[in-house]
Amino acid sequence: MIVRPRNDEMIRNGQIAVAQLFTSRRHGAHAVEVGERAPSRKSETELHRDLLGELPGTLPPRVPPGQTSEALRIGDRGTVVPVFDELQSGFLESHRVGRLATADAAGQPHVVPVCYAVEQGNVYITIDEKPKTGRPLKRIRNIEENPTVALVVDRYDENWERLGWVMVRGGADILEDGTEHDRAQKILRDRYLQLRDMSLQGLPVIAIRVAQVTSWGNLEPGA
Repeated sequence: MIVRPRNDEMIRNGQIAVAQLFTSRRHGAHAVEVGERAPSRKSETELHRDLLGELPGTLPPRVPPGQTSEALRIGDRGTVVPVFDELQSGFLESHRVGRLATADAAGQPHVVPVCYAVEQGNVYITIDEKPKTGRPLKRIRNIEENPTVALVVDRYDENWERLGWVMVRGGADILEDGTEHDRAQKILRDRYLQLRDMSLQGLPVIAIRVAQVTSWGNLEPGA
């Protein structure tokens, strides 16, 4: 079961609206706000294919560091999924901790370090068994009020030629159970040995539906 944020109708996972925004940029259509559908008689899948102009799964050219990536591909069931370039993917895979930023309905920010896993244009973060208070975590409460989130994964080094970061932004779902919930926890267990002995089944997973990817600095492995 997916717990949808209260303003889910405005977000729609960020993906359809983002795709239509890019369609407007490339084809001169009117600007599309988040949650608005561009006027067209074509199906959403046809619009997505027109947008890409490529076969499903084809990766667009890499965006230079420091610029925002608008690269998209056709994913499962015709959905539009942002993709990471090779350096961004390698950077996210090689690092173990990210900083998850959420905000409540009033815009009050909240940032916490998290473990994460990336799969098919989604970033997954599970709640684990560390001692918590009886009430839902602040990050969960914030997403229920305001699903727009960001995750930053960075590298600091005293040699500043090695500095780099990747930021993803999008709407978040809270997965309470179901196939995607279980799959997300499996890939997180595979990635983090510490999670394997924890009882995670009844704990929620945060699923970030990545709509935008930005990177900066030196993302080269072993730099």
